[in-house]
Amino acid sequence: MINHWVDAWNREDLDGFMGFYDGSAEFNPDPSWPESGPFEGRCAIRGFVEGFREAWTGNQAVIADLRAGGGTVVARIEAKGRGMASGIDADLALSSVSEIEDRKITRQRWYLDHGAAVAAAGLPE
Repeated sequence: MINHWVDAWNREDLDGFMGFYDGSAEFNPDPSWPESGPFEGRCAIRGFVEGFREAWTGNQAVIADLRAGGGTVVARIEAKGRGMASGIDADLALSSVSEIEDRKITRQRWYLDHGAAVAAAGLPE
């Protein structure tokens, strides 16, 4: 499922991307991000994602590592984009911890430190 979620992101299919979130999902960016959240509900998450997409162009992501245990999935994502205002290319590695029920993301936490994400999910390193 997470592979399809990333595919929708890369196609810029925002409706498809958002369809992977439960209607009452919780989305928590890394605390170091300016928009630290949490964002609750699909509408709030979509607003965050739309703001991100407006600031960056050429967004592409690949999954570098994927781990699952119980209803939790940890994905190490390598993302590329270009700042709309600055024109600067950016490479970013970040990890998501997604709690999944009935094939929907119900809670998602983001980390810049992959080890911290794996530990937060309670999965073996």
